[in-house]
Amino acid sequence: MSDQGFNFTPPSRREAKKAFEPPPWEQEQFDELARRKQTETPVDEVPVEVAEDGKVTADTPAPEAPVPTGPKTAGPQAEEDLRIEAMLLGLKDEEPEFGTELWKASLAAGAVLVAVGTVLAVWGVFATAAARKTGAIGLLGGGILVVFGVGFAGVGGWMAFRILRQRGVL
Repeated sequence: MSDQGFNFTPPSRREAKKAFEPPPWEQEQFDELARRKQTETPVDEVPVEVAEDGKVTADTPAPEAPVPTGPKTAGPQAEEDLRIEAMLLGLKDEEPEFGTELWKASLAAGAVLVAVGTVLAVWGVFATAAARKTGAIGLLGGGILVVFGVGFAGVGGWMAFRILRQRGVL
């Protein structure tokens, strides 16, 4: 049989990334942002005047002053933004951390797996002991039950040990 029937199409060529173009309904905001960036003077280029006694004058920022990360505009909008940011930080502090109580469910799941694994292993041992009457199939079935039982109990024990170690109990 020839492979002529398996002519797969070649992979598509990758095209160069297109430059970002804002959607038409947001074009005005992008233009305003570009104008603001052009009119703002970077902090590194602001002249710093130092008096004779070595103090920086009040109307210029200190050279080592950190750059503020908040809004750069002054006025009611900046105050509103700061107020909203403070409220959001307050709400974040009130929220409980996710997953703080999940360790209990994980510990319970580990205990259930250990119990199921123990039952399967004991059942497999009895099935293997009774294999004299059923022959090789009984021996194989009992062995499989023992292996699965030990596996379940091992995974359950590992889960419980890991959770208790993370909690600082072990």
